[in-house]
Amino acid sequence: MINSLSLQKPLQWISYTLHLIWVFFPGILILTAAAWLFQQTTQGIDIITSLFQSPQSSRMLLSVLLFWALVTWYSSRLISYHNFRKYYLPAWGLTHFPRLLGFHCFTVLIIALCRDDHQQILSLPPALLWLSFTLLYFFWHWLLNYFLKKTELNIGRKIKAMALISALVIFCWLSFANVALRWVLLLPLLQLSLLTLIMLRTHRVSGGNITSEEKIVNQPKHRLEKLMNVVLSEWVPSTKEYARMEIACREQYFFMAFTCLCIFAIGCYGCLLSSMEISRQLSPMPILLLGFGLLLGAGNILSMLSFKLKINFHFVVISAIILAGYFRETHWVRLMINEKQPVHSERPSLRPYFNKWMATRSDALSSADSLFPIYLVMSDGGASRSAYWTASVLSRLDSLREGKLYRHMFSLSGSSGGSLGNLAFIAAQKIPQALRSNTVQKYLSADFLSYPLVSLLGRDILLPLIPGIGWSDRAGALEQSLQYSGKATLIDSFMQSGFSRLNPASDSNASLPAIFINCTRVQDGTPAVLSNIRMDKKSFGQRIDILRELKPTEDISVASSIVLGARFPVFSPAGRIRNNYFVDAGYLDNSGAGITHELLMDLHAMITDSLKKNPGHPYGKIRFQVLHITNDPVQKPLPQKIHPLLNDLAAPVMTLSGTHARQTDYHNLRLKRYLQEITGDTSSYKVINLYENGWKEPLPMNWTLSPAATEKINSRLLELLNR
Repeated sequence: MINSLSLQKPLQWISYTLHLIWVFFPGILILTAAAWLFQQTTQGIDIITSLFQSPQSSRMLLSVLLFWALVTWYSSRLISYHNFRKYYLPAWGLTHFPRLLGFHCFTVLIIALCRDDHQQILSLPPALLWLSFTLLYFFWHWLLNYFLKKTELNIGRKIKAMALISALVIFCWLSFANVALRWVLLLPLLQLSLLTLIMLRTHRVSGGNITSEEKIVNQPKHRLEKLMNVVLSEWVPSTKEYARMEIACREQYFFMAFTCLCIFAIGCYGCLLSSMEISRQLSPMPILLLGFGLLLGAGNILSMLSFKLKINFHFVVISAIILAGYFRETHWVRLMINEKQPVHSERPSLRPYFNKWMATRSDALSSADSLFPIYLVMSDGGASRSAYWTASVLSRLDSLREGKLYRHMFSLSGSSGGSLGNLAFIAAQKIPQALRSNTVQKYLSADFLSYPLVSLLGRDILLPLIPGIGWSDRAGALEQSLQYSGKATLIDSFMQSGFSRLNPASDSNASLPAIFINCTRVQDGTPAVLSNIRMDKKSFGQRIDILRELKPTEDISVASSIVLGARFPVFSPAGRIRNNYFVDAGYLDNSGAGITHELLMDLHAMITDSLKKNPGHPYGKIRFQVLHITNDPVQKPLPQKIHPLLNDLAAPVMTLSGTHARQTDYHNLRLKRYLQEITGDTSSYKVINLYENGWKEPLPMNWTLSPAATEKINSRLLELLNR
């Protein structure tokens, strides 16, 4: 039989470890999320690729990295004080967990830089790299303790001075280093230097371990001591005095510096919230690290207060946010008041506008010796990747055909980034043709991500709890980013204008195509659309015409219209208009094939009736062609085994999550078959796919693109056009 005493120690060690993981769970969670984002997702990897694009990016990145590591370590250390007294957890765990979490903040960036596909510095598996850095931490910790025990006490001061000098030198060097390889080589040295400073900081007090010895102190005399008394002390009923650990008594000046630094960081974050330009200069990566540091600091403070006051403040905050949601809406769609432009009720319906559109092209139709092509464009969603690809393809094709593509383009349908690309292409029509392609590419290569990130990691968390504040949410921040790119003034002005400017009723030349920005209503999954033509039920069935939900004097900006069709949680929440909530069309139809199919069926029926009455009608020359611009990988992942627990608990969720992609495929297939049936031409449905012919270059579906990503898209475009 197994001796129960032989199992007691291992089981106790496992129990302590699990309890320590729970105690430091906020730090572990954020560290894990950062590692997954920057090392496993194409979005995070592309952000890493664009890190060193400006001279000041290195200094900003290094500063916020140090702040994140400091907050991770010290806020976790503050929690360890209270947990030691409450649960008597082992000193080794309360010492090493905070240090290891702070140490691995650097590891996240080092491994991300190593795995950057653009740099290709090191191709070892991430798990092996994580294990290596963890072993490096424990080896350095053992080596330094061993060395200090074998030498005199004064040697510690010399080592501390050397570590401080090394850290300062490396910091200065990295501040001016814009090469990833230098960061990969120098960051581990900075890690070890800072770890040495932390270890020697408490060495004289308690040998590097937390001590349970208490010191009864008198009532605090200074404000700093009062604050320290609140944070690092515990009321002892038996003595009616405050009791603090001895090591905590020596931290008041460090605590003061840490507090001042956090206040300064909060002020910096406030500047980011108030200035889009500053947010863009900082760039997404430093914003994420700064946000991680502030969120973790706030979470650990709540944990510390929960331990101290015996109140679960996490539950209190979450409950307050839930209750506030019943009284305050934070995700209204931004609307405009516009009494000068034609009201949306004056929009023409499909058939009258098609006849008007054809009438302005009657000469070209009559003089056509053969068929008269009419292009129906569909653009898949995919954030900036889709927008950049869509606008680039349309601009280049239109340029190669000397403007004939746009003159023969009757409809533009899309969702998310596809709609952004469509409307950027329309906005560029006022630019000389030779400059259009470069202008739209310059606009769509702008950083649309940084400002919404600032809102996501800060303001949106507090928004439900602050009544009477007219702050916009992260979707509103994305709209503002589209309106003020700073790279193409004419397109910026177009995005700021009301959607009513696209009303064909005010276009006597009928130069505008029919525009469809597809959405989905949250409450019942009904397809919805923002369009410059009226959605008649005869033509478009039960689709919701979103502009009908607006009051006669209300308008919506072009940017807000695009973002309404690009709201894919969690990054962009559902937008509310009246009591309707709208999200991305990708849940049902990511390409706009559904509404294009309905449009084609109605127009084909009208043309067929006209030809029955007059077989020689000019409409007989019309041939519809669909241009489907997509950025969807051709090779789909093969089905994999599902864990039995996931099968039992999450099979419906997993099925629904995969359904939206297949819905788009079915819409595309039905449209393709119908078009080929009415035209008798298998080439009438043309797909222009970024990932055609097995192209496998990873590109992020994100609201910012690195120069390396745009370069790949440009080279891919040239490759397809040259074939």
